[in-house]
Amino acid sequence: LAVRREEHVVLLAERAGVRIELDEQERSQVSIRKRLLDLHEAVAAWFQQALARAADAEEARRYLRDRQLDGEAARRFRIGWAPGDGDSLIRWAGRSGWSLELLKTAGLLVDTESGLRDRFRRRVMFPICDEQGRPIAFSGRILPSDDSPAKYVNSPETPLFQKGRVLYALHLARRRILETRRALLCEGQIDALRCHLVGIETAVAAQGTAVTTDHARTLKRYADEVVIMLDADAAGQAAAVRTAQTLLREDLAVSVAVLPAGEDPDSLIVREGVEAITRVIEGAVPVVDFMVQTAAARGALRTDAD
Repeated sequence: LAVRREEHVVLLAERAGVRIELDEQERSQVSIRKRLLDLHEAVAAWFQQALARAADAEEARRYLRDRQLDGEAARRFRIGWAPGDGDSLIRWAGRSGWSLELLKTAGLLVDTESGLRDRFRRRVMFPICDEQGRPIAFSGRILPSDDSPAKYVNSPETPLFQKGRVLYALHLARRRILETRRALLCEGQIDALRCHLVGIETAVAAQGTAVTTDHARTLKRYADEVVIMLDADAAGQAAAVRTAQTLLREDLAVSVAVLPAGEDPDSLIVREGVEAITRVIEGAVPVVDFMVQTAAARGALRTDAD
């Protein structure tokens, strides 16, 4: 938190034309963050170029076309490609003058028995941005033809990225959330992305983790109410209740929008259009009502005590 506070002080001072003095440790911390921000910006651009030009990206380009995530969608969300040979990023860093130590600090390289390797290999890449829209981490998705046990691989925690604090697409959503005082919380990054593509501009998503107190406090800065939109199955219902409890503790009003069985926001929008997802959101119920309904549906309200 101290590092983030120092960076914000520097940013505000620059905007106001005020000169501030930092001690040596503070200057070092701010300098590391600045270099990491510059690195992530450069790597995001390189991933984008690889998606457009790399020979082994053809299946990724076809996958994005099939998912309707090519063209303007890919440009808007800076979708890219991590080549599959395992050292493309290392070779790029050597050509571009970036130190491998800085790439390790950024979580972009991993130590293996055969030496340093790219963390992201043969994956469709989604930059994760901070509230100012600057890339601070990446999420890599496997292609359908691959058999990796991990569908998504995210950057590890770094001086820039703590997954329990960052909400995907908040940099795009925060202005509209402030205007409406209402946020739409999705389960997955592509779900939030798809919502933005069809004009639902309050959508955000957690980074493959449970919603944390820090997430809730971040949302509280912009919103008074959060609509949770999760899967209709038992796991989705349980996750909605856990998420709601975290949000309620931060004095946020919470409602739950229940998706049709077997659908997520992305699939529902692609199949039935924005009208279908709008009906789901408009049908959101207060979380206490939702908890009573789901308890009744599983037969858990048989007595007055229940």
